[in-house]
Amino acid sequence: MTSPIFRHLTTNDYTTMPWQNGGGQTTELAKSSPDKDGRFVWRVSIAQVAKSGDFSVFQGYDRHMMMIKGNGMRLVVPEAEDIWIKQTHTPAFFSGDWKVSGQLTNGPLQNFNVIVDHRQATACLTVCRAADLAQRQAPMTSHITIIHNLSSTPITLGQQASRCWQLAGSDTLKIENPTVEPITLRSLEPASRSKLAHVEISIVD
Repeated sequence: MTSPIFRHLTTNDYTTMPWQNGGGQTTELAKSSPDKDGRFVWRVSIAQVAKSGDFSVFQGYDRHMMMIKGNGMRLVVPEAEDIWIKQTHTPAFFSGDWKVSGQLTNGPLQNFNVIVDHRQATACLTVCRAADLAQRQAPMTSHITIIHNLSSTPITLGQQASRCWQLAGSDTLKIENPTVEPITLRSLEPASRSKLAHVEISIVD
């Protein structure tokens, strides 16, 4: 059995790329290694959206997106009903095949994004408080877990007192768990109000 691999990522580990249309930029927090054709299985990122415009099409991918800063956006979707992003920390789901246009409602915003190749993986994006992790009983059972500190206040996470990670604001803990060994991760600061983006990615056999 292969033991889980924990990696503490900081802003020095991220990659930021401006959009070709000049409407914003994407900061990659973590992603799978690309195949020979340059296609990745999953990617977790934060987008800085400066102005309204068309989204990139990701053929064959599922997209999970939630606003973490800003005043809202309307996703205009010709293939389906429009999607309104009105509240922070509320995930939305849509197909990467769709030709989506993002219309800002009141100024720039930041989105937290998860993209997975739906033929090879599934994903779940949620937000939790550090206090929720402090009381967590059910272990995590996915191949990849990403925990990102959305707050400016540092938060310490650990399996036990001797193995812990202090995540500063914008830091990420990436857990690779190829054999899906049950992992229980808790906040060591149960009174903290810090909010965390919690991503679970399962690889499809």
